[in-house]
Amino acid sequence: LRYLGGKSDLILRNFKNFIVNFFEFNHFKNTKFIVAWGNSMASSYACKKSKVNVLNMFKNAVPKGIVYQLISSDVDLRSQTAPHPLYLGIRGNNSKWSLAELHITKEMLKEPEKYNPSNNLIKFTKEG
Repeated sequence: LRYLGGKSDLILRNFKNFIVNFFEFNHFKNTKFIVAWGNSMASSYACKKSKVNVLNMFKNAVPKGIVYQLISSDVDLRSQTAPHPLYLGIRGNNSKWSLAELHITKEMLKEPEKYNPSNNLIKFTKEG
C-alpha cells in the first residue's frame, strides 16, 4: 500500500467504516452474509487479522446473524472453512453447490499471532 503516497491508513479506515456501516444498516433480514475467502495467504498476519476483524465486526453489528459458506456435495471440506469459489470450481465443478452455516469458533475470532522471524531461523553451532 506504499504506492498510495501515505493515503493507505485513510483508505483502510474508510473501508473499515464502510464495512461497519454496511453490517449495521443491512441487518441481514433479506440477505445473507457469505464468506468465501478460502485458505489463501494463511501465513499472512495482515490477511488473518482482516478476516478476524470482518467476523468480529459482523458479530458486533448482527449478534444473532448467521455467516454462510459455500459447500459442495463432492468436495471434502473438513480441513478448511469458507472455501473460495475458484477452489470449488476446480475440485467440484460438476457437483451441486449450496450454502451452509459457517460455525464461528472462538479461535476464528482471536487475534492472530504476529510473525516472529526468529522462530524460523536455523541455528548453527560450532562443533569441534
